[in-house]
Amino acid sequence: MATQPAIDAAGYSFKAPLPVILLTTPVIRDFATIITPKFIVAGFVRDIYGTKSRVTRETIDRYYNLMMYDGNRKESVKFMLEARKQLQKEPVGVNTIKVPTLILWSRQDNWIPLSVMEQFYKDIRMPG
Repeated sequence: MATQPAIDAAGYSFKAPLPVILLTTPVIRDFATIITPKFIVAGFVRDIYGTKSRVTRETIDRYYNLMMYDGNRKESVKFMLEARKQLQKEPVGVNTIKVPTLILWSRQDNWIPLSVMEQFYKDIRMPG
């Protein structure tokens, strides 16, 4: 059986969100592996939650505490480097999807623009 190309959740290239840009900038990424101010984590958490009222002190504490586990800051930077690289690639495979597909997206999404979801819809449209 032939292997299908992996399709990124974003699907298409677009400008990286600010947290991705920051955590992939050489000097900042180096510091981010050893210094992570809680207010920075809080800002990122508020940015990714569509319903801001769900971002409580406990939510921020949970994300911050997870970030503080040994190795997580370094791995987060590696993840953001890979994400930024993926966002710069040409899309592969979205238009090959030929099965009914549910596309989930929110107008409150601060990271993936509506244009990306519209492109998904256009390229996955089923005949009939």
